[in-house]
Amino acid sequence: MSSKQYQITSFFQNKKQKTDAITDNHADSLNIPSIDLVDHAESVNLSKEFLSTEPTEASSAITTENKTKLKCNLLYCMSDTRYIPEKQSHLKSTSDKRSCQLGWFTKYNWLSYCKSSEKVYCFYCRTAYQSKYHPQANKTADCSFTVRGFDYWKNGLAKFEKHESSQCHADCIYLVKQQQQQPVAAQISLTHKSQQVQRRKMLLIQVQAIKFLLRQGLALRGHAEIEGNLIQLLKLRQSDTNELSTWINIICDETTDSTGSEQMCFTIRSVDDQFIVHEDVIGLYQLNSQHAEHITQVILDILIRCDLDIKFYRGQGYDGAATMSGHLSGVSARIKNLNPKAYFVHCNAHSLDLALQDLTCESPSISKRLHFLDSATELKKYSKLKSLCPTRWTVRAASMNSLIINYDLVETSLNEIISEGGPPSIMANGYLEQLYKFSTYFGLKLGHLIFSPTEEISCSLQRIENCLQDVLCAIKTLIGYLQRIKCIEYFKTFYELMLKEAELLTEEAELPRVRKPPQRFADTLRAPVVYQNVFDMYQEQYFNVIDKVLIGLNLRFQQSVFPLLCKVEKFILAAANGTQEEANNLNIHNIAEFLTDDIDIPRLQREINMIPDYFSVINLENNFSIKKITKIQTICDLLNVQSVGKSMFCEYTTLIRLYLTVPVTTATAEHSFSTMNRQD
Repeated sequence: MSSKQYQITSFFQNKKQKTDAITDNHADSLNIPSIDLVDHAESVNLSKEFLSTEPTEASSAITTENKTKLKCNLLYCMSDTRYIPEKQSHLKSTSDKRSCQLGWFTKYNWLSYCKSSEKVYCFYCRTAYQSKYHPQANKTADCSFTVRGFDYWKNGLAKFEKHESSQCHADCIYLVKQQQQQPVAAQISLTHKSQQVQRRKMLLIQVQAIKFLLRQGLALRGHAEIEGNLIQLLKLRQSDTNELSTWINIICDETTDSTGSEQMCFTIRSVDDQFIVHEDVIGLYQLNSQHAEHITQVILDILIRCDLDIKFYRGQGYDGAATMSGHLSGVSARIKNLNPKAYFVHCNAHSLDLALQDLTCESPSISKRLHFLDSATELKKYSKLKSLCPTRWTVRAASMNSLIINYDLVETSLNEIISEGGPPSIMANGYLEQLYKFSTYFGLKLGHLIFSPTEEISCSLQRIENCLQDVLCAIKTLIGYLQRIKCIEYFKTFYELMLKEAELLTEEAELPRVRKPPQRFADTLRAPVVYQNVFDMYQEQYFNVIDKVLIGLNLRFQQSVFPLLCKVEKFILAAANGTQEEANNLNIHNIAEFLTDDIDIPRLQREINMIPDYFSVINLENNFSIKKITKIQTICDLLNVQSVGKSMFCEYTTLIRLYLTVPVTTATAEHSFSTMNRQD
């Protein structure tokens, strides 16, 4: 008998023995009479060698040798769960002064630490190998995460990613979880019992509500059932029981009030049965410290005061400050340690602002013009200039446009200030000199060309009902616009039009004087770039600005949670369309992390087989003329047509609500600051 055959046989025999034992226990507890099963093993013509449970000498030697290497006798190493050190100090450094990082155990939920060997292992692969059902047992002699242990911390992240993406690792996770699951008979019994307890509890709540209404002489129903006293009373009492609760997420943002105290706006986002998104501001809370630990305690205190359970949280939205978004000790990481399903999303409107801020810091042609515009707004009594917003970079296009439109009026105002004399005339003389330069006008026009579409995108991102699909669509639109204007033909048109406009406003465009660096710095400083003509110089500035914006957008909109949410979105759309080309997106294992503890996966798999037919019926009966569903909102509208759809596809409906619950911006909290005249 080969080693592979022995492993397969042992796996199924052990599984059968465990299943029979647990089933018998449940049968005894439920007083179910035992049923004699006919053993058909004799009727199957299998070789005795394959059915033999006695290991060969070679396999016994391998098992004995590896067993001593796999696990030591310490309690945390022999445990059925993976061991995670409590503190970073418990992780010792190697000879090259490198050590394992505590954050790795949070990022990779399969890592397990052995204190005796001071190495990390893959809990699932190691358990599968130890239990003799590893899919590639004969190839794991050199596997660091299974036998020897891994302690080469310098190359740790790369090795972890490679192991996590391997098919063998995925198979081991599946096999170990299958072993840990109870048999079907036991699961049915436990599920039935828990459902009885849950329904009995909810029935008592309904009976209590009916008794209260009858005692007060109030009608149970009104003209509309949804507005009746009974339904509204049950909605009011939904906080009394977790079964009536819904999934929510938290949105927080901070600002400083007029007294200099730091205030945090706490907002809750939720989705109702009609797929309508609600963002409710709970209130402002004063922060005594800016440390992540204190802010986390304030958030938990708010949850306790509002009688909200953190286990129902499915998302958290903050700004990009390290205190809030730090992946090791930030507020988002601390909340996620308490609830792994609370996915953190950096405010996408803020990400767009940061992309433009990066452009301003790296592009002198834009930063100099914004600085000039900021200084020129001090002459407001002489001109009609709009001051720059101190925090919102996406709304600065209007300020640039105000200077472009009133260019000649600003020149007149500066000349008047110079003629009046005094200290202001000195500054006005410098501003006027800058205003006469063609480079100033070019920088303002180029800045307006880039900033004006971002203002429209930013406004669209701040809508409450937005989901990730809407955000990514808006950003792709902006990227497409920038890529379209990044061509020679568009620049020629832009440059020629600008020359005509600036003909009477500025001096003629000319190349700057080449400044040679001092001789003592000749070896360290880069030689200045020499352009052949003015057109080439401004063309390079034009393309450099667009390239930096594109780089900033691609960098800022690559959050760690986006791939998972995109897979969920594709799964929802693929289930609605049911076409063959989208069959790959219906792999439920790709979104298993998102479904855990919230979705009945077997039932969801049954529902997705009928969803396309149901949508086809709704589409035909109501003459919607929908050829292909491409938006989540379309699915919500179809499910809202008839209530029977939500009851038929309750798990699919729950998945959509979970997806919509995840926040995309913190705009609601920021709007509350503006409403109360506080500066964000």
